[in-house]
Amino acid sequence: MPSETPSQKPFDIHTLLEDNHWELPSDLDLLDEIAEHIEKRLTIMGWNEADLNKVSLVFSEAFTNAVVHGNAGLRREENESNDIYRRRAAQVARTQDKKVVIETHFASDAFKFSIRDEGPGFDHTKLPDALDPKNLLKSSGRGVFLIRRLAQKVEFNERGNKITVTIQRNPKTQNL
Repeated sequence: MPSETPSQKPFDIHTLLEDNHWELPSDLDLLDEIAEHIEKRLTIMGWNEADLNKVSLVFSEAFTNAVVHGNAGLRREENESNDIYRRRAAQVARTQDKKVVIETHFASDAFKFSIRDEGPGFDHTKLPDALDPKNLLKSSGRGVFLIRRLAQKVEFNERGNKITVTIQRNPKTQNL
């Protein structure tokens, strides 16, 4: 039986608890498993439910943006429902032979991660204002806004295809 090369090795979710760097297929179906294991690791480290929810939301938005907008290059059609858009995005993303690279660093007081896609990138300084009255009723366009509001530090690389996020644990719950 031939040995597997690293690029042929199947994705094993359990390595998320040991490794700090993964190259994953561009597949939204992996999100729940990845988020669950990040949450388990932070729970073991004593993070509370409110902080875990914040991490989950921020990570989910960043991962989804990398798969859907970065690698698949999709934009939501006007009046397209969330369910239809997500199904369309998942189908297109799976047909791409692109990867999402995730790096994580776990600490007792902070969780830091970066996600890089293989798309062309974007200029994060030119995103529409999510709080502008003309954007309030739109069904999309809030992902980066939410990430910036919930995380303590958010950085993009120059190309705009990598986001690095730091989320601090609530100091009032660190010694519980």
